[in-house]
Amino acid sequence: VYQLSNNTKIEIKDGKVTGTATVTYTNSLGMSITITVTIDTTTKQDDAVRNLCRSWRMDSSENWLLAGDVKIGYGKQWLEKGRVMQQTTLTTEGKGLGFDKDDLIDDKDDYCYRTIFSPCGTFVCFYMDGDVEIGRWEWKDTNYGILRCWEPFEIGDYDDDDDDYADVTVRFDGKKMRIYQDYMDDEDDFQFRVLNVSEFSARY
Repeated sequence: VYQLSNNTKIEIKDGKVTGTATVTYTNSLGMSITITVTIDTTTKQDDAVRNLCRSWRMDSSENWLLAGDVKIGYGKQWLEKGRVMQQTTLTTEGKGLGFDKDDLIDDKDDYCYRTIFSPCGTFVCFYMDGDVEIGRWEWKDTNYGILRCWEPFEIGDYDDDDDDYADVTVRFDGKKMRIYQDYMDDEDDFQFRVLNVSEFSARY
């Protein structure tokens, strides 16, 4: 039985690993729902799954925007004592192309401060504004650290697009993880390239 800090309770009944279990969720008002789940007893976790599947704190995220060989700007967000800090640099060329500093980084409220990867191929993002989103992941190439992530969708949003995914490169160093991403984006029909590096610390 797991009693959570928001006065909800999760009870798992499983006398022994038989392939199924019942899970009862009780909310803070005392209303309960019970479901039966299937337990996968055959899956063996390899090193790549064990390294990834844990709770991570996003320590920082950096963006470089380019248009061909022209640098548009640089933006960085990081956590400092629980607060999101920001730094942006917009080049003269970027200004001339119509970009502003808001194009370099997301709003502070949109900062994903915590991500949890589970062995069953899902991940959860927790944002500063209180939003929670769920996505899916799978290893495409563990030798090169290529991870495919489907874009998180909001709970209750059933219009998820299975084609909306990104391949990223993951590197582990002790309790640190870095995710590298290289993709194309557009602003007012102007296409540009984004290079992103996000650094995480294993927290739990």
